[in-house]
Amino acid sequence: MPTSTNLILSDVPLFLQKIFVSLGNFPDTVSSRVCMKSSEKNRIQNCMTISNVGIASVLSDPFGKTATEIISYLLEHTADSMDEKAVRKLIKKGAKSKSDEIIEAIKKHY
Repeated sequence: MPTSTNLILSDVPLFLQKIFVSLGNFPDTVSSRVCMKSSEKNRIQNCMTISNVGIASVLSDPFGKTATEIISYLLEHTADSMDEKAVRKLIKKGAKSKSDEIIEAIKKHY
């Protein structure tokens, strides 16, 4: 029975060796993707802070479904064309109780 890793890998077919090498880089790839995602979220959060969008102060998850849909709506509309009823329709069930606070946060800063 071979004790060296090289001897074991030499017995493995070439396509499996390539898979093993690819999997060796997998943790680095996952780590860099997580880091990139975190930095993008931080960048978006900073943009919202600079733009005075106060949704993050009302909603528990500024990147949740409700917040994401409201931000998309705000990016598509100007302050003059923002419809309060349309924004209220975007608020999902968990945040319905805070709908007045959300609208107030948008009006205050938008």
